[in-house]
Formats: sequence, structure tokens, C-alpha cells
Amino acid sequence: MTAENMTVDDSVLHIVLGAVRRDGRVLLERRRDDQHQGGLWAFPGGKVEAGETPEAALSRELREETGLEVSRWRPLIAYPWDYEDRRLHLTLLETEVSEGSPVPREGQALEWVPVGQLARLAMPPANRGMVRALMLPERLAITGAFDSPEQLYERVVGLLNQGHRLIQWRAPWLSRGEYVQHARQLLKLCHDHGARLLLNGDPALLNDVPAADGLHLPSRYLNHLTGRWLPPEKLLGCSVHSQEEIAAALRGMPDYLVLSPIQPTASHPEAPPLGWDRAARLIELVPVPVYALGGLDGEAVPSAREKGFQGVAAISAWWSSA
Repeated sequence: MTAENMTVDDSVLHIVLGAVRRDGRVLLERRRDDQHQGGLWAFPGGKVEAGETPEAALSRELREETGLEVSRWRPLIAYPWDYEDRRLHLTLLETEVSEGSPVPREGQALEWVPVGQLARLAMPPANRGMVRALMLPERLAITGAFDSPEQLYERVVGLLNQGHRLIQWRAPWLSRGEYVQHARQLLKLCHDHGARLLLNGDPALLNDVPAADGLHLPSRYLNHLTGRWLPPEKLLGCSVHSQEEIAAALRGMPDYLVLSPIQPTASHPEAPPLGWDRAARLIELVPVPVYALGGLDGEAVPSAREKGFQGVAAISAWWSSA
């Protein structure tokens, strides 16, 4: 991102924040009481000055606040956020550091926090989507068709052996009893590999498989969303295909969205593809991570990241090879 292509709006503060990673932990600072959102834990960073790139601004802020020298950053997520007293455009960049000890140069408290514990901390409301982006992988694998239970389990193990750590169990053709029975076995397989399993469909499925790591809602459920009902430790995802469905999904305070179809697909040839540029415009204002789905595979992850997506979701691309 360059200074030239940032939108100029004097009423909006452009804030860049840094997720500085080390050994599975992220550096956080407790904001001073006299600061905006004082007393809360937050990512280090600050305002992007005129003529600065977000990367240059963050390197400067990190040096001034902690003494750490970082020059290489990777975009993670960006979105606008309105507080009652100010309008912000937030950009979160990430990096991995192995050397240097941060020093609290501005009187703030600093702490290395495990990524899995970020959601438990008191942080500014605007940071919720950033925390989810840090906790979610670049790939969301969705199960496909299978001929037998044995083949189902073998293919899921294949996905796990390929390094997938977030799997959505989707099988709308099964009876509820069959779906739940397989879900329990798949959950054990995933947890044995340090992966998370998401159910797909009726929210009541979580009553049958309460140990599942979350739920993915097909778009037909979106009009019923009026607020968040899942506890924060459970992931909630939604399938969306348009601006209207994105707005409906956000009413449920999801942890991520899946936008499709990006490219033409053999499974839904009648659905007109969005294309990367239109898809990128649709997610510009979305304050949670979004996966791209439709005609994509793992090689599309860099393109998805460049367009502002969390990464790629896929069925056939990974299921057939598993």
C-alpha cells in the first residue's frame, strides 16, 4: 500500500497497528488512562502522517513506543470504524521477530500474549476483527462428497496431514442423525491433530455436538440474524454472495465471512462469478476476515491476500487431493 493510493479525508484518522509475533505470541500494550480507549489492551501503532506509507508509519511508531526495529510488514486486514467521537480507518500489519526486547518508552505496559488468549482480553471494540484475523488460518477446507464413512474419515485425515487446521463439515444430503454421528468422529480426528472443526447448517446442531469449535451458516439463515448468540470461544461464519447478504450477516457479529463465487465453478455453473476486483470492493468496509471461495485453490492465497481477503476457502481443490 502506498501513500498515494490512500483516500484523503480530513475527517478520518488513518491508524496503522502492528501484530508483532514471536513464538506463537503477539506483543500488546495497555493504553494509558489519558489515551483514547485508555486502560484497554491494544496493538502498538498510531496515526499515518501525510506522505507516509502505513508500513513506514508503523515502523516509526514501533521504534518510538518500544525501541523495536522492524522494516518488513505483511498486510493482514483493513477496515473503517466509527466511534462516537472519531472516525477511523484501521490497517493491521503483521511481522515475525526473533530478536530484541521491547521497552515501554511511553509509560505503557507491554506484554507478549499467546494468540489463543487474545479474545479473552479487554480490547477496543474496533480490534475485534483484527483479533479474529490473527486467530484464523489462510485456508478454510470444506468437506465434499464421499462414498463411505471410511472414505470420509480418510479424506479428512488427508486434509489434516496436508496442514489444514480449520475444516468445515458440510454434508447437506445426510440425515441429521448421520451428520451428527460423523461430526463426533471428525471432531476427535481434528482435535487429535490440533485442528478446529466447524459444523454447517442449523444452529441447533451445536446442541448435538457441543464440543464443536463453531458453526458456519449458509446464506438462507442470514435474515434471521439479530445479534450474536454464540459464546466468544465458538467461531461463527456466514456464507455471503452480495452486499445485501454481507450486511445481513454482520448483524450476527460473525467471526468471518465466506464470499463466493469469485471465479466460475463446476458445481454452480449458473452463478455469475464476482471476479477479484468486484469482490475486493464488496469487502472494503467489512470489519471481520473474509475468505474467497469459488474456482480457487491454495495457489490463489497470495492473490486473495493482495485483494484484502483472509485467504481462500475451497471444497474440490483440496478434497479430491486428500
